[in-house]
Amino acid sequence: MNRTIGKYLATSAAVAMSSFGVVALAPTASADTEGCVTRAEYRQVYTHMTIKRVHAIFDTVGTVHRRFTDGHSRIYRVCDIYPERYSAVVRYMPMSGQVMVMQKRWSLR
Repeated sequence: MNRTIGKYLATSAAVAMSSFGVVALAPTASADTEGCVTRAEYRQVYTHMTIKRVHAIFDTVGTVHRRFTDGHSRIYRVCDIYPERYSAVVRYMPMSGQVMVMQKRWSLR
């Protein structure tokens, strides 16, 4: 019986929303949180992505965290979950004439 009620409620909600013109859109993960990184933005970054693309997604350039002989890491302020405790750290290395992501982590400060 619970399944029937659930299906009825879901169908009723869908019909009501469509008749009122309500459209649900997924939130954008870039250009909405300048100066800090959300988990959604963090999830968009992958290995071998350019630093320029990462900064466009994160809406910030962060701060140099560590320098290595083969690259550097940057630390980015987190804005949606315990910003005082967590940060996003991305390690970059030069590759094919561009600076690329080699590793990323969501870490405790």
